[in-house]
Amino acid sequence: MRQIHQLIDKPADHPDTTSAQPLEPPAAVIVQTPEASAQVAQSTPRGGRPPSATVEELAEIARIAAVETGKLTRAIVQKAVKAKGLTISGQRLTEVMDIVRPEIEGHADSGPDSG
Repeated sequence: MRQIHQLIDKPADHPDTTSAQPLEPPAAVIVQTPEASAQVAQSTPRGGRPPSATVEELAEIARIAAVETGKLTRAIVQKAVKAKGLTISGQRLTEVMDIVRPEIEGHADSGPDSG
């Protein structure tokens, strides 16, 4: 069994005199910027289950729920989706709200009370 000092790398300023291997310069270090890691995170799913419904199907459920209740909130949409036996993540809920909210607000502005 090896001792811990035999398993760790020696610092560059303290060369290992017991090793018969020649010293090599350190490999190039790749530094990833926050922007690059954010792009990677957005382009690849982090795991979990595959979606049970498309965003458009979820948007239709949200539209129906908004008409039935007379208002559009995240809680109402979540409850309507759950009532259909589906699930929705927070990110997908935000996507659905961004799709449906302008439509519902547009109908409210052009309703019979405006004018």
